[in-house]
Amino acid sequence: NGMVRVAPNTAPGQYTVTATSTVDSTKSGSATITVTAAAVVNSVTVSPANATVVQGGTEQLTATVNVSGGAAQTVTWGSSDLSGNVTVDGNGMVSVASNTTPGQYTVTATSTVDSTKSGSTTITVTAAPVVNSVTVSPANATVVQGGTEQLTATVDVSGGAAQ
Repeated sequence: NGMVRVAPNTAPGQYTVTATSTVDSTKSGSATITVTAAAVVNSVTVSPANATVVQGGTEQLTATVNVSGGAAQTVTWGSSDLSGNVTVDGNGMVSVASNTTPGQYTVTATSTVDSTKSGSTTITVTAAPVVNSVTVSPANATVVQGGTEQLTATVDVSGGAAQ
């Protein structure tokens, strides 16, 4: 019927297909078929491999798609958090809602060419820091015109905030 089918294990290269008349076997025509390597996704990796994000924070992820044969190096992103508090956009930007329960969540990048190829990272969500108080010492100071006085601020925090 004229349909050329190339087996998956056929080596890349040029092949000749010949059609010969059944009425006159001295009459034939041919065509050259070039077989190219199939597009293959070898692996998908996500970096960083692990990230810690505070409630209300963000983290930029990167997917690296290892391909052969000219396969597209594109991915779709997804989050294991079904509540929608840990989300990832099409560019790999993870956003953590301020009310997200602290814990570990998985973000996955899946090849758009071969959905069996994916890579993932663990996002550890930590509680947002809380500033309990700020104290300035000394609380009262008298400074003469042109003089100086050293003040010290002490920040009482819980949750690991920068002071």
